[in-house]
Order: sequence, then structure tokens, then C-alpha cells
Amino acid sequence: MEADDLMAYLSSKLPGPNVIITTDKDLLQTVTENTIVYTPIKKKEISLDNFEEYTGVKKEYYISFRAVTGDKSDNIPGIPRYGIKRFLKLEHTFITIPGDEKMALVRADELTDDQFEIYKRNWLLMDLKKGYNYYDDEVPAYEKQLEQLQKHKSNFTKFLDQAKELNLWSIVRNYTSWRNSFDNNENLLNTINKAIQNAST
Repeated sequence: MEADDLMAYLSSKLPGPNVIITTDKDLLQTVTENTIVYTPIKKKEISLDNFEEYTGVKKEYYISFRAVTGDKSDNIPGIPRYGIKRFLKLEHTFITIPGDEKMALVRADELTDDQFEIYKRNWLLMDLKKGYNYYDDEVPAYEKQLEQLQKHKSNFTKFLDQAKELNLWSIVRNYTSWRNSFDNNENLLNTINKAIQNAST
């Protein structure tokens, strides 16, 4: 199971507001009215309100954009000589998936056959919803974990011991804040920011 698939699934199932803390651009797919992505390096929240400003494309075009331009960090080559400017000139057709948002697909006649094959391959590799539905037993495993978590009680003593063992001193030094963040989600981003600042000093 891929961590990004799990986060995408959880963000679609858990009631909001949800915050995904990541530097992985794939997870920008999860941005909705209920889910924002926080990138700790840039210290920026990406929501529907600033999505186009941050990515250069509207939310409904995002997976299509990634399928055309590829992802160097995941070794997924895009269509040669296509960047954001050339992507924005492509014509799209819109589809609506029941119970989901509107999505834009590049029209097949906008690309050569070879380019369209790259596009389709990349879409399948990058679409997180396809990722967590690829194996028949994956979503049932996530559902079982969610059910078990409802009965789970946090063991903060064990968590602190584990943090010490792994030399996660920014967590150890700010243990009280970390613990409070689990009791009060609105403090989570401030806690993460403090931990990042302390780790860099």
C-alpha cells in the first residue's frame, strides 16, 4: 500500500476539515472544500481558493496537467516539449464522475497517437483514486483500519519513548504541544511549524 493512496482515501472518507502535510505534488489532487494541503517547506496552505495561483491550473485540470507534463521525482516522463504554457493551449472535454467533482480530459485529437498513449499511461499512474482502487482488497483494508482506529486509545508514553529511540528530538522537546495537537486540531499547523523551526536550529 502506498502512503499517498492511503492519504487520498482517508481525505475522501473522513469528515472535514482535513489537512494533509506533504511536499508530494500528487496529493494536491486531494484538495477539496474539506481538505487542504500544507507544504512544510514553503509553509503554505493550498486550498480551492488559491489552487490555480499555486499550481498554474484550475483544480479540474490538475491530473490532466500532471499527465501531460510528467513527474521527474517519480521518474514519470511527460510528453516531450510540453510545459504549462503549451498545456494551457490544449482543448479539453469535461467528464463528471458520479459523486465526484468535474474533471477535464485532453481531447484525443489534440495529441498524436504516441502522445496520447503517454497521456493515458501517466493518468493511470498518477490518479490517486485509481491507485487506491487498483487492488480489490485495498479499500476493504483501509476500512478495517478505520474501524479499528475508532476503538484505539493513544499511548503517549510509548509514542514519546519511540520518538527518543528514533532521535526525533524536535518532537521530544515539544512533547506537550504535540500531545495537545491531537486533542485540538486547530493547533496542528502551529505545532508542526514550531517543530520544523526547532529542528532547523
